[in-house]
Amino acid sequence: MIVDTSTLLLTGVAASLAGVIAIRYPQKFPSFIESIRSQAGNVFITLPFGLLIAAFVSRLLPAKLISAAIGAESGVSGIVLASLLGGFIPGGPMVAYPISFAMFQMGAGQPQMIALLTSWSVFAVHRILTYELPLMGRRFVGVRLAAVAPLPLLAAALSYISLWSV
Repeated sequence: MIVDTSTLLLTGVAASLAGVIAIRYPQKFPSFIESIRSQAGNVFITLPFGLLIAAFVSRLLPAKLISAAIGAESGVSGIVLASLLGGFIPGGPMVAYPISFAMFQMGAGQPQMIALLTSWSVFAVHRILTYELPLMGRRFVGVRLAAVAPLPLLAAALSYISLWSV
C-alpha cells in the first residue's frame, strides 16, 4: 500500500485533533472514540457494497456505450444525459462515488461527470421520494428543484472553462 502526501496530512491532522481532545477534554474522549467507531462501522459496511456495485456497472455497461453517451466528445447532450442519470444514482457517497469513478474510468468526460455528481447531490430522486416530499411537501420540493435546476449545467460549463485554461 502506497501512502501519499494527502493521506499523511489527514492522518496528522486527525491525530493532532485527537490529542487536543484527549488533553483539553479528557471527559469527552470516550464519546469521541465511540463516534469514530460508529462512523467507521458505517463506512466499512457501506463502502464494499458501493465498490461491488461499481464493479458490476463497469462489467455490465460497455465502455463504448459510456464514452459515446457521456464521454468528452458527447458535448451538451452528454452533459444533459449525465445530469438526468445523476439524479437516479441511489444511496450516499459510498455508492455514488464508486459508480461515478467506474464510469469515469470507462470514458465519461470530466464535464459530464461533474454534471452527474452535481445532479446526484441536488436531485437525488430516492431522497426526494423518501424524505423531502413526505416531510416538506410538494411546494417546498418544487421551489427547491426550480432553484437548483441549472446547477449541473452550470457546474459542467465551469468545468469546460477550467479545461480550456489548463
